[in-house]
Amino acid sequence: MLSFLFHVARIGFILSLFTHAAAFQDLNLQQELPIVWVLHFAIFAIWIPAVMLPIHSVKRVGWKAFLGHIPVWMRIVCVILVANSILNIPSAGSGELLAIRRFSAHWMTFYFLSMAVLSSARDAHR
Repeated sequence: MLSFLFHVARIGFILSLFTHAAAFQDLNLQQELPIVWVLHFAIFAIWIPAVMLPIHSVKRVGWKAFLGHIPVWMRIVCVILVANSILNIPSAGSGELLAIRRFSAHWMTFYFLSMAVLSSARDAHR
């Protein structure tokens, strides 16, 4: 189950990264592919299990040990993505393209955080 959710989160991250990059290229995927908003709702299908499933591992080994299973490179990317999400909030512009850019920054963050937590949970079970 953890592996399946990890791969779904990875696909969500890649698609949201593509959406974010397209928004910076002034390509409005909302008009071209309205299905892009599935990423907005799918994050809940990934985020909730990513937070709830590892609870057993956290109870067993503690938060510090649990989070210690997250690779250093993933921690660095998480910090960068959180900073990117914060910096995209006051970004200039208006309209649909700005909304997509802001939302996709948050999608990338939550999908990647889900990947990090699920990766740690998978490693903690080994």
